[in-house]
Amino acid sequence: MFYADKAWDVLMGKTFLVLDFDFIDFGLARQIRDKYSESGISLVNTTSLAACERQRISKVFTFDHDHFSIYRPTFAESLELLPAL
Repeated sequence: MFYADKAWDVLMGKTFLVLDFDFIDFGLARQIRDKYSESGISLVNTTSLAACERQRISKVFTFDHDHFSIYRPTFAESLELLPAL
């Protein structure tokens, strides 16, 4: 089995939540990017953080702990980053 097939199986098993994204989310992502611009945070990370804000998701799977750990959500003290390093 290919690794991509395993990823598809996980997604189809509803292990992860797949969210819709719209222009309001892109606006929020840009605000996040502007606020944290000194960190060099990417478009992918800021859009992920915008989705967290909109959905009030505080538990995030990421290997980019450097950028996600500096973010301060409006709905919680911080994000819980998985896997824990």
